[in-house]
Amino acid sequence: MVKKTDTNVQDTSPSRFVLAGKLFYGHLHPDFPDTAYTPRWGLALSMDEEMQELAQANSMTVKDPTAIMDSPYVSLHKNVRNAKGEENAAPIVVDAKKRRIPDDILSSIGWGSDVKVLVSRFFMSKWNKWGFSIDKIQIINLVEYEGGSDGFEEEDGFEAPGAVVSGSNADIDDDLPF
Repeated sequence: MVKKTDTNVQDTSPSRFVLAGKLFYGHLHPDFPDTAYTPRWGLALSMDEEMQELAQANSMTVKDPTAIMDSPYVSLHKNVRNAKGEENAAPIVVDAKKRRIPDDILSSIGWGSDVKVLVSRFFMSKWNKWGFSIDKIQIINLVEYEGGSDGFEEEDGFEAPGAVVSGSNADIDDDLPF
């Protein structure tokens, strides 16, 4: 059941607030936004009851848990380009001590990392509803992404004649030109 609060709000002043929870589906690296639809940086934030109430109080849609996220969540993003077509800066990502995280570490933020997200809320009069954008993310407890595993282990059995063990056999993505 999707829970949403009334968007017919008298006060349409922009505001900012902080949500905390567990990060899933993160696309935070400035050079690698999610490009499945509208290019954007984003994440799903799985939250406890207190944070769900804060999200709802700010007119956010809180979605039901999934097989991966066992708590209700919100989807948060920031478009690469604004409504005028101008480029937006990527959200700032900091560590627990508020130090900016280097770009090379951003690719290692794994699902289930504990985070706080500074969210900007703005009223979209064209659609008569609230919009939300990620301003900053603080990684409180990093769950490191362990990529590169293709799910296979070396087994006894068939061995191709002339097969060469190389980087491409260890990780098929190593030899791709992009």
